[in-house]
Amino acid sequence: MSMWYGDIKKLIENVLKTVISDIAKSRDLSEIQKLEFTYDANGKLQSIKFYSTKDLIFTLLFTWNDDGTLGKIERV
Repeated sequence: MSMWYGDIKKLIENVLKTVISDIAKSRDLSEIQKLEFTYDANGKLQSIKFYSTKDLIFTLLFTWNDDGTLGKIERV
């Protein structure tokens, strides 16, 4: 496995922990049917959109520090 895979795996694990926490709690977590990821020009995660069957439920926005570490996750 490449270093990239390990980084992505770690990021996804952290995102899943966030989803389970209050920041990403929807009225009913079972209503989440689809996740949509967006990335910036450098390949860093910018957002994750959480959808029910058709409708956007909420979005998590990711802010990165200058040293490349995750600085903030905001729910909008």
